[in-house]
Amino acid sequence: MKKIIALIIALVSLPALAGQWVQVPGWTVKVKVNPVALENMLWEYIHKESRLVFQPRESYTYQYKAITDTEILINALCEVKDKELLEKKFIQVFDGGSCYFQAKYNFELKKVTNLVVNGEA
Repeated sequence: MKKIIALIIALVSLPALAGQWVQVPGWTVKVKVNPVALENMLWEYIHKESRLVFQPRESYTYQYKAITDTEILINALCEVKDKELLEKKFIQVFDGGSCYFQAKYNFELKKVTNLVVNGEA
């Protein structure tokens, strides 16, 4: 019985392990993502593909939108000044280094690609 209760608690708290994920209108389809799984794949990809130092993972807010019928664009921001804009349009920030980055996720390939990290002025 204790194992079942522990499993239920673990499953219920899974969404809390992910940062905030906000869908922005994009392609003609609305997509559903599993934020915990997608965030884990994103950070595995980042650690594999980049030598940059990033902010703590939990400090990011993620925007995403469908760009084709099989791919989404992810926009990661460690600072959000206008939270009302999050669901309306991608917030574009110039400079800021690894505090701001973008990547793509392909549903058919089940993988993250194309990491682009902002530069620093």
